Amino acid sequence: MRHARIGYCHWGADEVRAVLAGWTGRAADAPERLNAAIAGLGYGDVHLVNRGKTGLSLALDVMKAQAPGRTKVLVPAYCCPAVPRAVRDAGLEPLAVRVGDDLNLDIEALPAAVGADVLAIVAVHMYGAPLDVDAVTAIARPHGIRVIDDAAHVLGDDLGTRGDFGLLSFNQSKTLAGGAPNGGGALLVNAPELRDATRAAWQAMPRAPLRRRHHAWFLYAYALDPFPRRLPSYATRLVRPVAQWCEARDDSHSHMSETAAAAVLSQIPKLPAIRASRARIMGWYADAVAKPMWLPQYVPGAYRTRMIVAWDGGRTSREVRSAMLDAGISVRTPYPAWSDEAASLLGDRFVRQIELPCDPRLREADVRAIVDTLSRIIG
Repeated sequence: MRHARIGYCHWGADEVRAVLAGWTGRAADAPERLNAAIAGLGYGDVHLVNRGKTGLSLALDVMKAQAPGRTKVLVPAYCCPAVPRAVRDAGLEPLAVRVGDDLNLDIEALPAAVGADVLAIVAVHMYGAPLDVDAVTAIARPHGIRVIDDAAHVLGDDLGTRGDFGLLSFNQSKTLAGGAPNGGGALLVNAPELRDATRAAWQAMPRAPLRRRHHAWFLYAYALDPFPRRLPSYATRLVRPVAQWCEARDDSHSHMSETAAAAVLSQIPKLPAIRASRARIMGWYADAVAKPMWLPQYVPGAYRTRMIVAWDGGRTSREVRSAMLDAGISVRTPYPAWSDEAASLLGDRFVRQIELPCDPRLREADVRAIVDTLSRIIG
């Protein structure tokens, strides 16, 4: 079997040409055209930013200014650590809420968590599995609580269009990728009364620097993978320090860069094919997986950005990850618990759970080989 990649991006010649256009100043209008393209997909008031976390921070600042007495934000116990980090950076307190078997917010746990000091609820569609945001809003509204429809993991299915704000992300592993670690994102303003304040705050943000080195690192680490793994050892030693310098990131907030916007714009026409390829691969996984393994988020024909598999007994996620990498199969362990409270709510849920490859170049035979290898490893 060929090296099995996670599938960090769906990049080819079109995306590389778009990045080169950004590097040479020939993509100055890319953010404007991307904004129009996203609006054309059915999204409303769109504000492009350098990453999803920036969009979340912007939304929190706007809401905090309108309700200064509210200091807490409800966050799923399982989610990307960037979410609670943005809450803390805004001077607010993230409170963990239980998640269900599909890894999404457990709506039944919300009534006990809402209160007069809660500013907002971050409703995350984890890995693209739809959460009933209307149900979340019905619980939040009587208490004056805002809702952020976090669709960072997926593009489509109308996710991100409900709640007061919506979030999209174009960093690696998302539906479309503009090049990590500042591949871009979008803040969607769904509540009309918040549009003027949000636009003013967005306009006050700085323009994005060019960040050639970030895109050079992305090409090396993700778009060209697994080529870097095949470099001779001496070449790897020479390249690694350069790659580490390119990867160095900062947490500054800015608009989306022209280069990232150009890369995402080149992928918009491919969106239906990208979604179909991952849905097809996940169907192959569903056919191949058998007890003691199961797919906690799988729904026939549905799109997910990541392929999550869980199992009963046997080796832990970290042990399995090491053995799978040795077998030439790229996998990732779940997000770490972002607080002691979150860890307590999660328990040992993710001790035996892992993300499997979903690169579009995988064949059905590759998927069966991956599942067979995983089955042997977990014991």
